[in-house]
Amino acid sequence: MSFFDQLREQDPSSAVAFHLEGVVDASDRIRSHLAQLDQHFGHDPDVAADKLVDLQVELYSHLVHHLKELRKPLEELVSGEYAKLPDIDPEDLSVLEVTEPSREGSR
Repeated sequence: MSFFDQLREQDPSSAVAFHLEGVVDASDRIRSHLAQLDQHFGHDPDVAADKLVDLQVELYSHLVHHLKELRKPLEELVSGEYAKLPDIDPEDLSVLEVTEPSREGSR
């Protein structure tokens, strides 16, 4: 049974499964937009511009949405799996928390 199937069986409304599938779907669509851009860029500016807009929407609306929404449920799933290990102290799980990157160096 696949990871997604197991998540859905345990919790049919699993946010982790839903958002991971969204990331995969967005990635497939991005790949498709890039392939179409390869065909039209430099040859058909109208289609290329449309594909660039499609790519922009897919990246910033679809993919980013799923990545943002996946953060907390995935963190909880990871912590839950580590908590099942016999030699893990729950206090040590705080190292698994994901922190926001600093924005100072990104200008």
